[in-house]
Amino acid sequence: MRKNLGILLVLMMVFCKSSLCQSVFIYVDKSFHGEENGARFTPFSSIAAAFDSLSKIKSGKGINIEIAISEGTYYLSKTIDIQHLEFASLKIHALPNHKVNISGGTVLNNNALETYDGPSNSEKKYKYYRYNLIKAGITNFGIHYSNGFRRPYRPSAMELFVDNNPFSIARYPNKNEMLPMGKVLEIGSKPAYYDFSNKGGKFVLDDDRLTIWKREKNGWIGGYFSFAWADDAFSIEEIDLENKTITTSGAAMFGFVSGNSWSKVYVYNMLSELDYPGEYFVDKEDGWLYFCTEEDIIDKEMSISILESPLFSIKGVHNLLIENLTFQDTRGMAVYMEKSENCILRSCTFKNIGMVGVVIGKGIEPFNVYKEKGTGRAVSDTLGSWHEHIYNNSAFVRDAGRNNGIDNCHFYNIGMGAISLGGGDRKTLSDGRNFVINSKIHDFNRLGKTYKAGINVDGCGNIIKNNEIYNAEHSGIYLHGNNHVIEGNNIYKCCTNTEDMGAIYMGRDPSEAGNIIRYNYFHEITPAEKNYRVSAIFLDDGASYTNIEGNIFENCGDQVFGACYSNSGQFLQYTNNLFLNCEKAIGYHRWDDNFWKTYYEGALWQDRLFKTVDIRKEPYRSRYPELSTKLQFQQAPPTIRACILVNCKVLIDPHVIAIRNLVLSKKNMDIRDYKITGMSLKKLPNWARRLKFDEIIQQASRAGNNAGNKYETTSISSTKIGAR
Repeated sequence: MRKNLGILLVLMMVFCKSSLCQSVFIYVDKSFHGEENGARFTPFSSIAAAFDSLSKIKSGKGINIEIAISEGTYYLSKTIDIQHLEFASLKIHALPNHKVNISGGTVLNNNALETYDGPSNSEKKYKYYRYNLIKAGITNFGIHYSNGFRRPYRPSAMELFVDNNPFSIARYPNKNEMLPMGKVLEIGSKPAYYDFSNKGGKFVLDDDRLTIWKREKNGWIGGYFSFAWADDAFSIEEIDLENKTITTSGAAMFGFVSGNSWSKVYVYNMLSELDYPGEYFVDKEDGWLYFCTEEDIIDKEMSISILESPLFSIKGVHNLLIENLTFQDTRGMAVYMEKSENCILRSCTFKNIGMVGVVIGKGIEPFNVYKEKGTGRAVSDTLGSWHEHIYNNSAFVRDAGRNNGIDNCHFYNIGMGAISLGGGDRKTLSDGRNFVINSKIHDFNRLGKTYKAGINVDGCGNIIKNNEIYNAEHSGIYLHGNNHVIEGNNIYKCCTNTEDMGAIYMGRDPSEAGNIIRYNYFHEITPAEKNYRVSAIFLDDGASYTNIEGNIFENCGDQVFGACYSNSGQFLQYTNNLFLNCEKAIGYHRWDDNFWKTYYEGALWQDRLFKTVDIRKEPYRSRYPELSTKLQFQQAPPTIRACILVNCKVLIDPHVIAIRNLVLSKKNMDIRDYKITGMSLKKLPNWARRLKFDEIIQQASRAGNNAGNKYETTSISSTKIGAR
């Protein structure tokens, strides 16, 4: 069928002015039928065939390859491997004005739908359907894993999407409501304290529906069983109707604790609770898919996720551009990348992903034992126990390559965080310069609630710039490493279902120094309940040596943490920031000297400060000189310099150094003049006008108004990106 491929490829070559450069065009069109060879009018009908053809092209640094894809949804049954291609460049893109979807799922046949009455407790005004998956040849239903705190990243079980909207597994209460957790009768084992016996907990759940749930074979229970920053989920081991208790099949990280305002639970994966539009249930024993809608579904497109490995896997590739593609409906990650350079995902959409949208850098093989921290084996195409591994191996080099990134992309309806961004080497302080820029990232906690941030970044010298990040139940950016630049982002509505957390969070390693957070617009980051503590920037447990400058904080924080909070961090610089209508501007908790000494001399910090890296030696000694000379005795509290605080109920905690800040209130100003839109500086005294606030407002307003849109200057080679 493809015997003439070599001849046609030669004909398709377009020679550049230089005889050393030539381009090869390969076309893909799923609607084509006939003898295919990648030419414009005889294209390949699959993306896999297009990549197979690359092996027939003699590689060379003067060859530019372009794969152009026609409109349609391309369903992948296995990963597209893009590996070790030695061409000058490779571009994979949709043809102009063509909408191209790369799917890890399959479409269901509407004609095979059956209606049924729904559970006895359902409202009959809704529509109930079922679909025989086995009859359709679908037998891989996936595995239900817990996606909670310190659980490995794993592919989701099968999910249902209707008209591109993800349905959720049948649950009670519906939507995001939860039930109060009653008295704990058995706390279970505590993996955080090295009890790995995995003994489940038992607690009271006073609800009349226990009788219905007891009849379910595969019910699960999820919620917050100890802290509001540690979600978890388990299959239900036993329901005791007489005592109204539930026993779980496994241990919670810190044991089971009730009595807090966040001690709440919900049950799910029960056919009896399929009583609300947008819910589904898969009966794995009988092979039926059940779901509920508000209206007739006969004309809507239905699909389910199947693929568990990455849609695209990129390894050892240089100068790759993937542009204007939509990645969707898959159980695992959309795109994986390692050991590459100058590989860019541009103007792509990532939606309805079961795990993570994009992973740049290796992960860790999932631990077999549930534990908070440990050391594992680095693996490709997997994220797994990355989070648990990096706790004990904070200088883990992920082989993420350099100058790779994401530009002008859209991430939403993601299961467990949108992006995992590695790059650089902490030991040598070598920059990775991998990046996420000009992108919109939201609604990325469908399945994993805590520590599954919009962007998890680690390593050294990576860039997060000009993005819009919002609708996060936990953190928007989770930060590990050194010398990262977080700049010009619009970050809002984060920490919407947690406490003791920040929209940007890092902690417990003072050697992770040199990070810059500047010219961002933080707003509407407030606690879900009165006693919850949240902030826009949270530097926890001694996190130090960070510059926070030129940001605007509007309606952020609570009266304990404030818009910015540090838990005894050192060498922190808050400069030229503007705080508007915040419950509190800057919070700082100073540990007593004995507690600081305990941390400094403890095994964790001694390992991180002097073994994993050594702050006394180069390059750390020159780059962060104060770490080795002052850190031991907690001698350098935060400096708050040239900040303006407007209508903040509480200002700055003690034990900080405050220099030439300005406090304004409603009594002497019109607060409307200080909104982000149309902000005025006319009422500021002359000395305050000289503090570069015109630059702050220009930069942060730009983030507020334009983040998520493509900017005129987006070149990764620009000195403006990541300049320090």
